[in-house]
Amino acid sequence: MLLPIETDRLILRQMKFDDVDDLLGIFSDPETMKYFNIVFDRSRMETWLHRNLEHHAKYGYSLYSVILKNNRWLIGDCGLETTEIEGRLVVGIGYDFLREFWNNGYATEAAMAVKDYGFSRFGFRKLYSWINPENIASQRVAEKIGMTLEKKVLRDKKTYAIFSVRRSGS
Repeated sequence: MLLPIETDRLILRQMKFDDVDDLLGIFSDPETMKYFNIVFDRSRMETWLHRNLEHHAKYGYSLYSVILKNNRWLIGDCGLETTEIEGRLVVGIGYDFLREFWNNGYATEAAMAVKDYGFSRFGFRKLYSWINPENIASQRVAEKIGMTLEKKVLRDKKTYAIFSVRRSGS
């Protein structure tokens, strides 16, 4: 399975710099970003997007643009990202969506596809998500794709709930 990833309603493809304005619609919304304690301006969005593109070049995976099949709108991002937690590199599933598309199952649909992609394409044995403990909606998405709460950790002066899922047979 290679990019793009397709589900019943979504296409997940590698981000392009042209996605900056659509992504800014997500990352500049105070309600969407309340658990991150930051709201992006265009400059920060461009920096974030460049970093994601560099991550893809380095690892072969990244956060992907999530596109609605029926109208080709970019409604979010979902994908794989590498970070350090407690001194070791782990690969996690991340997701962010435009508020007007919440509660429609899109995050779960995209995250499930990314989980399957990570296991089948890259052979990961375990995937993680690091979520603000107050972000119950994101925790529910993690649980719906088979993740369980592993522990809470302090990282960069913030507490995160660490969820994980193992590949079948691992």
